[in-house]
Amino acid sequence: MWRDFWTLSRLEQRCFFMVIVILVMVVLVLLMPNQMRYRETAALLLSLSDSTLTSTSEQPKSHVGAVLQRFNPNTVSIKQLEEMGLSRNAILNWKKYLEAGGCFRNITDVKRLYGIDTMFVARLADSMVFDVIPRKPWLPVAVGYSKGNDFEIDLNRVNAARLKSLGIDDAVADSVMKIRNTHWFKKTYTLGELKNIGVCVSDFFHNALAPRHARTSETNFVVEVNAADTSQLTLIKGIGPVLARRIVQFRRKLGGFYHLDQLLQVYGMPPTVVELAKPFLKVDNSLITPLNINQASLRRMKEHPLLGYYRAQAIVDLRQKNGPIRHLDDVMSLMVFADVDAQMYSHYFCLQ
Repeated sequence: MWRDFWTLSRLEQRCFFMVIVILVMVVLVLLMPNQMRYRETAALLLSLSDSTLTSTSEQPKSHVGAVLQRFNPNTVSIKQLEEMGLSRNAILNWKKYLEAGGCFRNITDVKRLYGIDTMFVARLADSMVFDVIPRKPWLPVAVGYSKGNDFEIDLNRVNAARLKSLGIDDAVADSVMKIRNTHWFKKTYTLGELKNIGVCVSDFFHNALAPRHARTSETNFVVEVNAADTSQLTLIKGIGPVLARRIVQFRRKLGGFYHLDQLLQVYGMPPTVVELAKPFLKVDNSLITPLNINQASLRRMKEHPLLGYYRAQAIVDLRQKNGPIRHLDDVMSLMVFADVDAQMYSHYFCLQ
């Protein structure tokens, strides 16, 4: 039993000790005399009741006796909200909502505010005056910031309908969408610049375009997944920095890739990305780093994606019964390896 205990991970060992400590404490409580147990429970309840009374007596009373004055939720100040007894987090969300272009038009809009107390809204409902203030039209993030009376527009993010609604010619908006299929814009443009482009749209953007995934469109561009680093993997369309790091981490744990379909085992890898990337990827089986199953510990083998705990335990039992494993077929003949590809496993495991 104890020999199997040391095969557990450190986290599993700690949890095991914690369970033992909890069980010992429960046994001690059960063995405690009844009078002592009741005395301890009564003392605990008294302390909890005293702390509850103390906390309720120390609650702020600013909103209890506050004078309810009529106010406009769209123009109310932070000081007024504090005097009314609104919590600090709710006040912060209130001001952020207004600064982002929001507007309270009725009592329902106030209730929808995150962190607002419904009792607070009900108490001040009769004091709220919803005189809606005319505000500037909201602009999406693609129309990011003002430049005088004009706006900078990121053509990589705005759609054709939004461009047309801003007064840009339909032909220019459609041309921008076609250009975005193969290129991305390296700079932003003001609304005035886009309105005065003229007929030659491609000539206007010529010096400010960069091709999208130019290298993956070349037929001679191929990445070897067992030798590529994260920077090379990100050249493949659909694989960003996060997926590239996960591929490298999984490859390190596995020892290497035997075929491209193993990429589907990478956490978060979409099947469509693998299918689109296959023409630009290749696998060299000679680069796989095999695991020596005669020397590897149970903890090391159970972390291998192709083994797991039960198969790793079966290998350890075989070593303890017959000594060092001499043929890989002896391992493949075990029941837990009945449904595996023996040829593929021969690339991942060695005996010396």
